[in-house]
Amino acid sequence: MDKKEETKTNISKIDSKTYFKIGALVIIFILALYVGYITLVSDTSSDGEKTTQDTLPSAQINDQKKEVSSPTSLEKTKEPIKEEPKQILVHPLSFEKVSFPGEHYYTGVWADFDNDKDLDILGINYDRQSYIYENDKGIFLPHEVFYGYDTKAIAAVDINQDGWNDFILGNYNQPSAFFINNQDGSFTENKAFDTYPVEALVSADFNNDNYPDVIIAAPFKPLKIFVNNQNNAFTEKIILEKKVPFSALTTCDINNDGNMDILVGSDFQENYLLIGNGDGSFSLSPQFGTKQHTKAIACADIDKDGHVDVVVGNNKQGGNTDKNYIYWNKGNLQFIESPSLGSSKVSSVAIGDFNNDEIMDVAIGNYDESSAIWLGNGDATFTEISQFGEGYLKGMIVADYNTDGILDVAAAKDKEGFEIYTAK
Repeated sequence: MDKKEETKTNISKIDSKTYFKIGALVIIFILALYVGYITLVSDTSSDGEKTTQDTLPSAQINDQKKEVSSPTSLEKTKEPIKEEPKQILVHPLSFEKVSFPGEHYYTGVWADFDNDKDLDILGINYDRQSYIYENDKGIFLPHEVFYGYDTKAIAAVDINQDGWNDFILGNYNQPSAFFINNQDGSFTENKAFDTYPVEALVSADFNNDNYPDVIIAAPFKPLKIFVNNQNNAFTEKIILEKKVPFSALTTCDINNDGNMDILVGSDFQENYLLIGNGDGSFSLSPQFGTKQHTKAIACADIDKDGHVDVVVGNNKQGGNTDKNYIYWNKGNLQFIESPSLGSSKVSSVAIGDFNNDEIMDVAIGNYDESSAIWLGNGDATFTEISQFGEGYLKGMIVADYNTDGILDVAAAKDKEGFEIYTAK
């Protein structure tokens, strides 16, 4: 190797070492700059926090510490949400009366007979021409249906389950009958019930076959059920052999077993509760209301405890002071008797919320003295308000016929005709 080449090789070696040293120094220098920068930033931040805290009052500093140390401080300071009380529109309980002339109106029933979704009313003119008053948007148009029945009780049901309301008449001096709706404003008569004189009747599905049956009460005769055979015919069965002066009937599910039960009133003898077995038969339960002149019975869950209560309307006669009673249902067929509704000459009773305060009220229909609505106070007591004046009121029925959310009343007032009291 000549001297020129040897010198070139040495220079290459020196350059490589020098480059390595220089690179290492550069890396060390960069690291030193980075560490110094981090330290400077940290010190500045710490000084800033101290300065900020030094300028705050001690109370705020403590509060600030509490907020940091307490993760639930927001929950503790949060105010509970207050529920707004439910607004109840209480109706002032005033009525507008419309009268229909008649000679001997005894009772009636609300039902939609022409399938126009409005409630019509069938008014029974005892032993005279009776009418269906067809409801045409609040205007009632009379339509003749039958003549000459001495009817004392009525029920409107769909006997043959064709979607149209039929009706059943309980007559006093002749066999009772049912009328099948022909869907054209006319009805076909069927004389099927030979039990009379009829004081009361009810219709409901007592054997759970989806067809309405009929129970008829006649004084001093066995209590009978007429089971619907589903072919416009009925089978008669005796359900209570006792021959007492039966005077009132109603039906409801007293013991919450899904089967319809019967409450039977009598005139100055025992009242009876018959528990439905679900097959058209009944079991006699302990009596209630002994030795009262019972003329009307109604049932509903008045105190909203899930059990159906019973209102018994009694007729004070001569020197007796029979009161009208509520039997508060406490379950297990146990009742508490309460004379809560005065003493009067009762012909009918009805239960409903008449003033829309979500408390159940009771209407007492009387004859020879004022009829009344007893407004519930919400504590098992009632306040009497006279509404229907004096008159010989034979029957009273209640429904919201104009669908305004307020109950209306219809009253059969013998020779004074038929009256409809529209809530305003």
